[in-house]
Amino acid sequence: MKKILIFLIFSVFILAGEMENVIRVSGKASIEAPADLVILTLGSSNEAKDARSAQQKVNVVMEKFISQAKPIVGLKNIQSEAVKLSPKYEFQDKRRVMVGYEAIQTVRIKTDKLTEIGRIIDLAVSSGLNNVSNLSYATSKEEKLQQEALQAAVKNAEQKAKLIAKSAQIKDYSIKEIQEGYSQTIGFRKDSGLLMSAMSAETNVIPGTITIQAEVNCVYKF
Repeated sequence: MKKILIFLIFSVFILAGEMENVIRVSGKASIEAPADLVILTLGSSNEAKDARSAQQKVNVVMEKFISQAKPIVGLKNIQSEAVKLSPKYEFQDKRRVMVGYEAIQTVRIKTDKLTEIGRIIDLAVSSGLNNVSNLSYATSKEEKLQQEALQAAVKNAEQKAKLIAKSAQIKDYSIKEIQEGYSQTIGFRKDSGLLMSAMSAETNVIPGTITIQAEVNCVYKF
């Protein structure tokens, strides 16, 4: 008899959990802000018969560029990102033969001098750099804007819950659970084709806006 009673009590708890009255809603928000930072990755790659010559060619080009860019953005905003030296192979008479070396060096520039970015790209071209792998804009207020977007997403969820409760004639309800769905920043980004166009004319880059998106999932009980 005790076993049956325990089973019945356990069953009641399960049913009660399954029949819990809740309102589930998601809230979304999006905030736009002007970009105030630019991030640019520039690089140089060169090939030569021996490793030392390949590396020296890259070093000369990169040093020339850095010396010209330093007065514009400051040395602290120019960081080495990658230095690679690897052998080059070709197939000759169905055999893989080493024909030389390739040296690659890239630097990353992050600055708030948005109006100078076109000039920086032109300097890169004139210095002999031959690769732009990334150009993107960002905001220095990203953390603050993410918080504002989350707050707006929560308010959006509250409005949805209020509308549902009113439509269903539910008077008393309260928040039970809230989870962040996602938060992301979407900024302007352009790829390496930009450098090729810079070779024929002075580069003019116009920054856009940054979009901060957030979503929350909320459960209200009544």
